[in-house]
Amino acid sequence: MVTKVSSSRRGRLVDNSHDAKALRRSCASRVEPQPIPAEIAERVAKPITFIPHPDFSASAAERAAIETGDSSAPTRAKPVRTQSRAAFLGELVAAPLLTPEEEKHLFLQMNFLKFRAEEARRKLVQRGWNIALWDQLEADLREATEVRNRIVSANVRLVVSNATKLSNSVDHLSELTSEGFTPLIRAVELFDVSRGFRFSTYATWAIRNQMHRFLAKQKRAAEVLDDGGSLLQAQDSQRDSQESDVNNPGVTASIERLMSVLSERERAIVADRFGLGGRPGGQSLADISRRWNLSKERVRQISLKALELMRKSATVLDLPLDLA
Repeated sequence: MVTKVSSSRRGRLVDNSHDAKALRRSCASRVEPQPIPAEIAERVAKPITFIPHPDFSASAAERAAIETGDSSAPTRAKPVRTQSRAAFLGELVAAPLLTPEEEKHLFLQMNFLKFRAEEARRKLVQRGWNIALWDQLEADLREATEVRNRIVSANVRLVVSNATKLSNSVDHLSELTSEGFTPLIRAVELFDVSRGFRFSTYATWAIRNQMHRFLAKQKRAAEVLDDGGSLLQAQDSQRDSQESDVNNPGVTASIERLMSVLSERERAIVADRFGLGGRPGGQSLADISRRWNLSKERVRQISLKALELMRKSATVLDLPLDLA
């Protein structure tokens, strides 16, 4: 007895056979994910931080509005009035202020670009190397940095304003301004625009705190250098009379031995600062900084480091000289 197969059943059998062949072809053509190049693997492994916002999970159209919204023409503000001694900072405060709307948009844009770059990074980790994803990641991070720099430029006046209130000279103003840039940039990275208050309220606190810490550190450094410890006493005794080397051979030998642990530049700066080795004593930080083409703050830092090295060496070697 021969069993007849209906046309509909034959069709299904043909279709099933076709699906099986297509599945085999698909499996055969599947390519294993390519490994991420070694030179960028470390960057891909590190998560990209950003401040999240509900709008980042919105529709594609709304996300595009965040990315491309028009904020290219910020309001031009009058330059901040600064004292004459701060005239050289005029260019720093010339950038226009941002309106509340512009500020909100720029912060959303910066964090959205980093959010999208993080999405691309995760896909690279999960799926393997893809040049298009990598190009998108890099482009988004570059644009996010440009937006961040624009926010920083518009808020440099916060740094200058706080530095002007706390400084007593042009050099001091320059040092405080430099010190204020780090907390400003950090505040831009951490500010959450969804909380509803202006960035200046958040950033001023961070900038002012950093400047007060810097001033406290400067005060401690100045006390050490002004006192000069036994180094100043030693150099005073050496200058008091021609007999100092004879009367205090131990002091002179100890200083020379301690100076040997310093670098050539450190030895020269300490000698200039404290009048050692026959050099004129009491040279100012300004004089030494001009000679070495360094800032006064850098000369102060080198002097402090050198004194600390000499103090530790005196303790270890049990030398008859107190540099505490």
